Amino acid sequence: LTSDGTDAKAKAAAKPLGLSVRGKGGEHTPIGADGTIDLSPSNRLFITEAEIVTKLYNGITLLLEKEAAAGGGEEKIAEDTSGKIAELTAAAQAALAANPDNLCAKNLLDAEVAGWMASLSPAKLDELALCAKSGLDNHDSGLGCYAVDPANYDEFAMFFDKVCEDYHHGGGKIHTTNWSLEGVEGLPADGQLDLQKIGLTDELSMRVRV
Repeated sequence: LTSDGTDAKAKAAAKPLGLSVRGKGGEHTPIGADGTIDLSPSNRLFITEAEIVTKLYNGITLLLEKEAAAGGGEEKIAEDTSGKIAELTAAAQAALAANPDNLCAKNLLDAEVAGWMASLSPAKLDELALCAKSGLDNHDSGLGCYAVDPANYDEFAMFFDKVCEDYHHGGGKIHTTNWSLEGVEGLPADGQLDLQKIGLTDELSMRVRV
């Protein structure tokens, strides 16, 4: 229903049910790049919560029927993302030329990552570009990429896993937590890491990053 880039058809279907269609950010905002809309009751007063959820349920049911009738259930033509990929690739090439240690740029140019990017939707490519923005904008970055959402580590694992392998020189190894001091080089003679014995008597906050 929103394949034309507007919410006009969705609004026409929802209005008879007393429902309002808005953009992802609320009233007077655009629908999502993937066609996502916000659906809510037009009436806010003198209506029970039970009536609200029932209206929403019926509205979703109707919209799904309209969507199927309009061909929304059929396979959609893939959107052309070649332009977005070309922009990312050019930015990565420039960053890597300026700094061969820029891991963000290096792994965006990885052949396997390049093939994977072609499978992403335009919205996901934009999100990936946001994750890589620091490294592509700042060529002197060593790492240069950061998730903007916890889910990015899973959905962009093809990219982030390679960056992590490079950064930590993992070679496919899996980190195992181990607090045992047995066999660790550089321990004091008594085998204890007691800061009070070296004069730090006040409480000290310390963290271990892995």
